[in-house]
Amino acid sequence: MAKLRGDDDILSLMNELSAEQGYRDGDKNISKKEDADSTSPLVRHHLEDDSHDITIGNTSIWNSSVKVKSASDLEINFVPTSPTIEIFRRRAYERFKGDFLKKFEQACGNSTKIGISNLWKELSIVSLMERWHFSVKLSESQGLGPDQAEIPRHESFDTRHVYRYIEESSQENRWIDPVLINSQAGGQSLLSRRNASFRKLLLDEIMFEWTRAWCRKMQGKREKSELDVVFSSKQFQRKVSGLSHAIMDASIEAFATFKKDIGRRAAMEATQSSKKRNNLPKLCFQYEDVVITHSGLSLSINSDHFEKLKTLFDRNNKTSATSADHKAKFVSSLFCLLARYDMLQGSGLQSAVNGTVFDVLLKHYECNTECFASPLNCRYERYLSAFPDTDCSFGSLGSFFSQFDFRCGGCYQANPPFIANFIDAMSSQMEKHLSECMEPLMFIVFVPCWSETSGWKALKSSRYLKNYILIDQKSHFYTEGTQHRRKERFRVASFDTSIFFLQNKAGERKWKILRSHIEDIMKAFNRLEENNNPGEAKALERQKKKKRKVKNVEGSSEHRRKKKKAASPIL
Repeated sequence: MAKLRGDDDILSLMNELSAEQGYRDGDKNISKKEDADSTSPLVRHHLEDDSHDITIGNTSIWNSSVKVKSASDLEINFVPTSPTIEIFRRRAYERFKGDFLKKFEQACGNSTKIGISNLWKELSIVSLMERWHFSVKLSESQGLGPDQAEIPRHESFDTRHVYRYIEESSQENRWIDPVLINSQAGGQSLLSRRNASFRKLLLDEIMFEWTRAWCRKMQGKREKSELDVVFSSKQFQRKVSGLSHAIMDASIEAFATFKKDIGRRAAMEATQSSKKRNNLPKLCFQYEDVVITHSGLSLSINSDHFEKLKTLFDRNNKTSATSADHKAKFVSSLFCLLARYDMLQGSGLQSAVNGTVFDVLLKHYECNTECFASPLNCRYERYLSAFPDTDCSFGSLGSFFSQFDFRCGGCYQANPPFIANFIDAMSSQMEKHLSECMEPLMFIVFVPCWSETSGWKALKSSRYLKNYILIDQKSHFYTEGTQHRRKERFRVASFDTSIFFLQNKAGERKWKILRSHIEDIMKAFNRLEENNNPGEAKALERQKKKKRKVKNVEGSSEHRRKKKKAASPIL
């Protein structure tokens, strides 16, 4: 069985993010607004069966009883994938990842100076690469050509069709790969802008990692202004430029490898029988897990999440000619889904708020759709996600940034990947939707309290912000992003959490944000479902003790100054 990545590495990364990515303590009190409309009735949530009551503290990994009817009429277009294509994509991505890490290690190893310049060796290169890659893919998607809507939606997994379309469209900037970076797509002017954007994103992440390393090493003993001198030096800028060029070359080679592998496979399938072409992944049912294997890659999922995905697939795929066809499509789609999210590691498997919080939002605000979810961690049957090609078979409504029409209104929960550039882009998109939508529209946003980042500042200063909550790190829990293959579903938050309530005028009239609602949300964040594993509470207590040992800079004058500045009253 292929070795799965270490989830503990991600937990360790999140611990570092809490202290070093700019979150600050502030006023932990709930909203001080009085309940001017405390007698107004609560808005009822939409259920297919009105007799069903939502119970706070729902113990299921998802709420299958809520039927979500999307009013968006945008067609979701994507180039299909297959188990074989995902194997090729994974192989190319692993090559790119290896080259990225090698280039960085070489650059860091060449830094022999003593003192601040030696911080190159202290950088967390893997986390830097994951955040940079995620930001680059978002940047690519926002720069698609005008013909992107013409992408055909094939139901077939025929590699020949996929290869033909990739060959024709990737050079014209009508399509981007969901994972790989195609640095050569488009004309010369587009290439220049794109490469400049990629370099800027890389510079941002390197500066961010340097700042984290500085905080760890200096612990407030020296001023951060020394970093500005380093960042503006010719030596630093030259090294970043060299890394940027080397990484772009690596991305070109990886994409070329991917196209070459698909081309070979397409030529091979042209001479094969249909039976050989349709080689399906193999399912193996174990005691509590299901293992699915294809071309030597084995991926596991626990039985509860397997049943969830099977239900989601059945609800969204009702046109199969026979039960055998339906099963074949499910097995192929399941492998593609697990392979995609396992490949992307931390950036694709962010944690989610717990089910009790979702139930509170559903009860008070009819909130039944997530802006950033996946089939693995979604609470309801319909949601927005990053990868329509793997997720639409399991109920995805498309991407938050390009494939959903918010003009129909509604209340949406947003728990985006914890990447500063991503949160900034999300904030801009929400402002656009709130200004254009005439129907009641509301976003309830959960992000770390990284008060130095532009995205957090944009949310806090938004003219659509109607309420804000700041929850202390020690008093709430998140659901594991890898809960589909872990025994423990929850973990203690690694940071203070900011919750923003954004509404347009119509949304403000429809959904009143009462003090009792705020209290329910705060209680729900601190409440675990009653039917957890017996060892869940002990595991969470161990996490709390471990987090207390994490070094911080609270004693420094710099920290006290920033804490005082960040402590602003809650709306």
